Amino acid sequence: MLDDASSDVSGEETPVPFEWCFDILLYCQIRHSSLFSRRLASHLRLLCLWDMLLLICCFITNGVSSVYYKITPTYGFSAYIVYFFQPLASFCVTCAIWQVSVITTERYMAISHPFIHQSIKDRFKLKLICFTTVTCSFLLNIVTIPVERELRNCLKVEVKNNKLVPSASIQLVQKEIMSNRYYAIFVYLVPDFLFRAPVPTILIAVLTAQTLLIYKKRRLVSTRARGQRFKSTPFMLTVLNLKFILGNTLYMFNTVLVEVMGYGRLYSSQTENNKMEHYIGTLYLSDLSNMLLALHSATNWLIFYNWKTKSTARSLSGAFKSRFDVTLIDPKKAEQLLHRFETQKDRIGKEVMYRLCQESSTLTDKLNDEVICEKSCVCDDESAAAAHGKVIYDFIEEILKTLLNDAASIDKIREKCRNVGRIHYEAQIRFTTEQWKEARDLMIWCATGPSNKWTNTECYDNRFLEAYAKKVFNFIFAELKNGAFLAAVDEKQKVK
Repeated sequence: MLDDASSDVSGEETPVPFEWCFDILLYCQIRHSSLFSRRLASHLRLLCLWDMLLLICCFITNGVSSVYYKITPTYGFSAYIVYFFQPLASFCVTCAIWQVSVITTERYMAISHPFIHQSIKDRFKLKLICFTTVTCSFLLNIVTIPVERELRNCLKVEVKNNKLVPSASIQLVQKEIMSNRYYAIFVYLVPDFLFRAPVPTILIAVLTAQTLLIYKKRRLVSTRARGQRFKSTPFMLTVLNLKFILGNTLYMFNTVLVEVMGYGRLYSSQTENNKMEHYIGTLYLSDLSNMLLALHSATNWLIFYNWKTKSTARSLSGAFKSRFDVTLIDPKKAEQLLHRFETQKDRIGKEVMYRLCQESSTLTDKLNDEVICEKSCVCDDESAAAAHGKVIYDFIEEILKTLLNDAASIDKIREKCRNVGRIHYEAQIRFTTEQWKEARDLMIWCATGPSNKWTNTECYDNRFLEAYAKKVFNFIFAELKNGAFLAAVDEKQKVK
């Protein structure tokens, strides 16, 4: 006996190995490329895993059995397959629904409330989201199976040589609790509405519409979208959401028909004569809705897979690369820049301290409290100024040493800078954009200016090194400002 649509996903026979190959290719492409941000790439990799696992379950429970038996049997070895893999398929569907919901919500927050979104990202790590999704999906789909089904010993009678030959076998049967209306309402109806359909589907539809409106008003077209507009990230995520809504609409309708109206249930108000016809009708409807879910999972790779061609490679190359466009992680240039800073480490930090104290009276007052500066003369104590300047130099040196490694993590550097920005905010030290620019220009001048003399080092073209230094310090100061912004957002949320 097949279960209703809310408790299993059987699917239809599809060219599953073909879809597996492309899902695996998509997974590898996302993992080893920079087409998406790190967080979005992680979400998409998880979505690929749920899609592949769902297709495997559909292929095992329905494809293999249907080819051999012409139907999906519930006795013998197939009973074990259905018992374990049908709930696992439902588990994958729920995980995929939540994954798309998280992607849509984060995408909406990123463009509507960017600073709040950044604060949420810092609090809710990907591992926590993944653990919550897996745990809740397990509770919704797997825990109730021993209560609802059981494997019973049965007697199977086969016809061999015009004789009836009985043999012992195992049959999968539903328990009587499945006929209880209250159990169906609280275990299937309420969770289905809240966590499967229609609430997640409506949420995805509303947030997708709001996101598209914001994109339209702001006319946000990225550099990549200009070079390859039809495969931009907003376009791909929008198509994913629309396809998801279409694939889950019939699933939602089938849930309402079976769980709310009782159509095809043993406890329905239909007459005994029509009850079997209604039950067979729900089987066809369930199979159709399950087939759409499986088809949705089997075609997600068509949206995100990046077909590499010569034209797209040239367009991407022209969009992202130029003579002075250098990457942040460049061990050779980072080493050269570090050598130039090391020759003046006693001077650079002190120069920056002098300039910042001249521009920020708040910083001067803070230093006065530590008996470092005199109000009549900014940073008059040379040893104290050198001590605080050393803190600045040590911080820059730590960043540059991190960039010496090809496998350096930009996220770790970003987190370090934001922590410093938070410390500045908590100490009530504020710098304007112009003050940050002056500090940046001073550091670049100390490293690449004409007064800097280098010995026993290989010099790069000064223009390239200056461009690299500018990019590094722009990144550092931008993340310092972001850290201060995030601290301000956290403070406002605590007040609320």
